Amino acid sequence: MPWREKVDVTAYYSSLTMRSIFITLLFAHPLVAAPDFEREVAPILEARCLSCHDEGSNKGKVRLDSREHLLKHIRVGEPSASLLIEQVSGPEPEMPKKAEPLSAAQVETLRLWIAAGAQWPSGRVLKDNPPLNLDWWSLKEIRHPRSEIRKTVDDFIDAKLVEKGLKPNGAADAETLRRRLSYDLTGLPPTAHSGEIELEQLLASPAFGE
Repeated sequence: MPWREKVDVTAYYSSLTMRSIFITLLFAHPLVAAPDFEREVAPILEARCLSCHDEGSNKGKVRLDSREHLLKHIRVGEPSASLLIEQVSGPEPEMPKKAEPLSAAQVETLRLWIAAGAQWPSGRVLKDNPPLNLDWWSLKEIRHPRSEIRKTVDDFIDAKLVEKGLKPNGAADAETLRRRLSYDLTGLPPTAHSGEIELEQLLASPAFGE
């Protein structure tokens, strides 16, 4: 029976040692919650990467539109050793080219996803889906150079005069206005008689618009 007791004691301590190792590893390497691929990971790749790295572009012979291709540029479980993370992180990230860097939150999402195993639905191929650029002039609020709303080009003329350090001319006299109106509408000088010229007369003139 002493042999039986020795075996039981050895088994007990062996089990206790394994439990201790498991608990140590558990706290040394906490489980990583994997980001949801469809809701968190795919939108980042589609909006920020695939304009240059899908089947159609394939710039630098790098594709990120399927797990098969992406695995060439990451090391599953080791984000710090993954080329993808190296390219999009740091003070001056290499990627994306000629675009705003990924946000810290986006980089962290990719890190966590790779650390958790880089799960990717079978057969899923991503498509380029760039974010909408809504910085169009037609969608911007209409603003006027001055507080008062005026429906003429006077605001722009006045602004340019101020820029050039010039002052506008004074108001034209009645005779000058008569000549301008006649030339504008008929291409002819006003008649010799003096007095106010009627707009309706010019519009009814056979020379109007010639």
